[in-house]
Amino acid sequence: MEFIPDNLGSESVKLDWVPIDILSSVLVDISFNNDRSASDSSARVFQPLNPSSTTWETLLPIVLKTFNASSPEAHPAVAPIQYNSWLQKLRDTARENALSNTVDLPEILSKYPAIKLLEFLETMPETKRAERDVSVALKASNHLKN
Repeated sequence: MEFIPDNLGSESVKLDWVPIDILSSVLVDISFNNDRSASDSSARVFQPLNPSSTTWETLLPIVLKTFNASSPEAHPAVAPIQYNSWLQKLRDTARENALSNTVDLPEILSKYPAIKLLEFLETMPETKRAERDVSVALKASNHLKN
């Protein structure tokens, strides 16, 4: 596909993603964290989210620049389109490739990795995300603080 969504279903979606290499270190930090008060018998909940969240609007120009600079001769330029239009193009691409007898599934998913997330992406506009407190995770992990 030569398109990317101009938003993630809503302008208010906060991106608090943690890169997987950092997240793995955060999880190790948390698993070895013994900072418990003697009277604390309740379960501890850690929200290992990025404390410096951003928006898709902020990331989109960077993503576009990266995609379009990677190998312009190998693929057409990627352009932003409305989320619902992008989602429909993704559905159509999945359907067309599923009906094709000439392309195998690993090849389709390699070429269009967003198809793997189609069900999740379809729920994005309706999803209401509660604010989550990252303070406990921040206390338990130096990797998350940095």
